Amino acid sequence: MESPFQGRLDRVQRALREAKLDYLFLSISPDLFYLTGYTTFVSERLHLLVIPPEGRPTMVTPGFETETVEHLAGWIDIAGWLESEDPIALVRKTLAPRDRESPLRIAISDHTRAVFVLRMQASLPRAQFVPASQILAPMRRVKDGSELQILKEAQDMAVRALQRLVEGPFAGRMEKQVAADLRHHCEAVGLENAEGPLVGSGPNGASPHLAPTDRVIQRGEPVVIDFGAVHRGYYSDCTRTVHVGPPSAEFREVFEIVRLANHTALAAIRPGASCESVDRAARQVIKEAGYGESFTHRLGHGIGIEVHEEPYLVEGNKLLLEPNMTFTDEPGIYLAGKFGCRLEDVVAVSEGGSVKLTEYTHDLLIVA
Repeated sequence: MESPFQGRLDRVQRALREAKLDYLFLSISPDLFYLTGYTTFVSERLHLLVIPPEGRPTMVTPGFETETVEHLAGWIDIAGWLESEDPIALVRKTLAPRDRESPLRIAISDHTRAVFVLRMQASLPRAQFVPASQILAPMRRVKDGSELQILKEAQDMAVRALQRLVEGPFAGRMEKQVAADLRHHCEAVGLENAEGPLVGSGPNGASPHLAPTDRVIQRGEPVVIDFGAVHRGYYSDCTRTVHVGPPSAEFREVFEIVRLANHTALAAIRPGASCESVDRAARQVIKEAGYGESFTHRLGHGIGIEVHEEPYLVEGNKLLLEPNMTFTDEPGIYLAGKFGCRLEDVVAVSEGGSVKLTEYTHDLLIVA
């Protein structure tokens, strides 16, 4: 039975032929994981998958690490280089002899370290390098069934972690302490790489991406909680704004506007709608309520192997939505010196509209 990775490789090679590209070079990156299921840490040692438009790819890897990719040998050639050798020379050697001195168009991973790109340009001076995203982004932004299932599982796990967090105390504790609790809950439900959760209390919540600080959370203020973590190579992403004790009338008003914007965007999602039209739908709700200038970021971003990937729901992006695209729906209002409020779900485009992958209440959560 052919693995999904071999099927993806076939699609990539067809795309290379159609785009008249001679090779695709993928270093350690989300793109490499998408095509092989393999990843490792990025270092000064070159790992590079060389894909021609036809025939078998070659994985150029440090010689002492070849055993980590031996499971790919059924459909990928493995070429190891010794510590005393130049890996760029080995990359050149993997090319067809006629190509080593010819003008080439090579798509190269957007995540490749600049030092490697510069050395490959020097080794292949007649080659033109272009971003690999022109080939892989259109494929990756439309998920297959297995990807959708993993993303749903990731969101369910994130919800369980958040449910555990809101059962605990907030008042009198530092933002950093609450963030540490959230990382613990993510690990407890089986999520990985839950680094950098955002916990912004009171005026800190008005900065959408402010890292948790030593600020002590006070009773009577909202707290923005935004976090992502990994399940089987795919990200969850979830934001809820909770309130410590009874909320003010002003916060209730802002919360209801954000909730309506989230729901309005969800209703606007359907195949054939443009990315910017969904952003506009949510933004119009906030603008009409008088808070237009306080919604300072795009409505959403694609999600999958990366927490931020295509498609992006933002003004100017005329890309049309297709079934099985996945992205966030996360409107927000940020009032400097007071508080912030954001509500984020992961959504998939369906044949008839949309489906939420984040199944968690939109009610205002009051915490202790």
